[in-house]
Amino acid sequence: MDNFTFDGMGIAVYLYLGTNNTSQAFSAGKPIGPNLLGMVFTNETLTVSLPPGDSLDGYHAISVWCVPAHANFGSGTFQPHISSIHAESGVASLSVSGAAGQVYQLQSSTNGFDWTDLILETNTAGTVDFIDSNALPADLYRVQVQ
Repeated sequence: MDNFTFDGMGIAVYLYLGTNNTSQAFSAGKPIGPNLLGMVFTNETLTVSLPPGDSLDGYHAISVWCVPAHANFGSGTFQPHISSIHAESGVASLSVSGAAGQVYQLQSSTNGFDWTDLILETNTAGTVDFIDSNALPADLYRVQVQ
């Protein structure tokens, strides 16, 4: 995390992964990294590695979480992940994973500067599949959270 600031206060404070950005999701979530109690950060970069064999699959948010108080000291969501892109014969298909309930705007560009809106889609199941049947060979794609 870039520009991370934390005053070191609380009781048993950890970074917690959640399926979405809610207290309920963080209460049932997964702790990562060390106990942050007493550790002061001011606009720093904080890098936390996942334990071997773990992944971010299914997790779409992160919190500075005080475990005993069930208190969120700050949180955010991850950008949607384009998990696959396949292009063939003028048709491009993309699979995007992220938090259910998020609204995504799929955009395309031929130069990386000028972006055209293609479709607005609500993620209802954790993965959204997009198909662009007018794809050009040099098209670039991105997904914006609305």
